[in-house]
Formats: sequence, structure tokens, C-alpha cells
Amino acid sequence: MCSSSAAACIWHVLNMLRLSTPALLLCVVASLCAAACWQVTLLPPQEQYTSCFRNAVRSRSWFSKIEGCSYKVERCWLVTRSSKQLELQPRVDDCAITHPTFALSNSDRQMNTRSTAGSSRNKPLTELTVLYNLCNEPWMKYSMSSVADRGLKSSQWTSSRLREESLYLETSRLRFELSYAGTATTDEGQVDNYDFAQCKRLLPVSAVRGLGVPLPAAEVELLEDNLTWDEIKWANMSMTVRGKQYKMLRMHFMTRCKGSQAQ
Repeated sequence: MCSSSAAACIWHVLNMLRLSTPALLLCVVASLCAAACWQVTLLPPQEQYTSCFRNAVRSRSWFSKIEGCSYKVERCWLVTRSSKQLELQPRVDDCAITHPTFALSNSDRQMNTRSTAGSSRNKPLTELTVLYNLCNEPWMKYSMSSVADRGLKSSQWTSSRLREESLYLETSRLRFELSYAGTATTDEGQVDNYDFAQCKRLLPVSAVRGLGVPLPAAEVELLEDNLTWDEIKWANMSMTVRGKQYKMLRMHFMTRCKGSQAQ
């Protein structure tokens, strides 16, 4: 069962159980390699839900009336085919992220569901832009709007932004690092150079900061060096580096730092 179907099943069960007292619910979703399990406690609905910041994601407030119940996820774990249990630990390090969880209202992409399409009010729903990375941490969904220049001034260009930050990108299995590598003198004058590397290990954000941003040479495999900005091509679902295309799913900007472990 896919993750979207699992979420739909959980939502359906929670809506069916109109409980006024806490109860314990165990949800198990089977997959090809293991079973994903959640321990969920059902709680009475709250009058309102205020915005909070957790796991580098800021949620939105909700003040409308809610029928049914609330729920709290107590723990998550995986069960392998050999019956071994693997605990899924949260990454609560309150790390700062560059972009908000949701785009601004004037630039947010809107979508209609079947429930709203036939409504006279035709109220649109916003599309989420957060995905979980290979370390089970929330990152931004890769898109053109996330890597595009933020303005017409040179200081607002993404190429200039990489002087202060490094960009990490992920496919379904691999993680890459795009970082500023200094300037070079050409016939056209001074130009910025960039390095594109593959990360050897999938590390959480806190561990990457401990090693330093960009990562040390021992932690990456350099794929392309001394790149000019024109050699990096951006597309809606991929990027091309010196003619080689990479299908990207997630992205995350991190401020350059030396790292606590190197000090």
C-alpha cells in the first residue's frame, strides 16, 4: 500500500471514531520490504490549533470548528521480514530553513479538489511543498520556483546566493551538493565557479553542520568542478550539469560554515 493510501486510511479511521475519551490506535501499513507502524493516541478535538515550528517546518493555524477527534503520533517503527523492529527517530534540531513551508499567497499554486470543484464558492486548496528527505527530515520539494532568482538585482540571483549558502539536492536514492568554488579570470573578466559533488553518506542536517558546509573533500565525490553558471541548466523536475541530466525530487539550502568538528 502506498504512503498516500496509508494516509487516506488513517484519516478515514480517525473520522469514523468519534471518541470523547483518549484511545489507542495501532496502524500498520504493509510494503514490499517491511511493515510501517504508527502508534497513535486519539484525543478530543481542540477548539483551535495555533501555528508551531517543529522539525524545521512551520505549520499554519486552524480556527474552524472540527468534528470528530484529534490524534497524537506517539512513535513510528518498521518491521522487517525477519521480524526485526527499527525505530524511526525524529530529527528535532530546530534548524533554520531558507524558505517557508508554504509559498506566499500571491504566488502559491492553487488546486481544486472534487469537493470544491462543484461548490458555488469554489474555494481552492493550497498544494504542499514539503517532502521528507532520505534521512526522514523535511526538505523543500524541488521546483523551478524554489531555485529561481528572487529578484532582478544581482544580489538576489541564485548564483550570488550560493556565495553564502550551499544547495543540497536529492534524487530517489542519491544526494548531491552544489557549492561556490571561488572566482576565475577569463577573457570576459571575473566569473564565479561552482563544484557539483555527490555526497558519500546520507547525513542529517545537524551532522552536516558539524562537518561543515560545504562538506569536506573526504565526504563527497567530486563530479564536476570549475563550473560556470551557464553550464548548470534548471528544469521543472531535473537539472543538467555539463550535459548530464539528474532528476531531482528534494532540495535544501544551508548556510556555509566551517563546522564544529573541524574547530
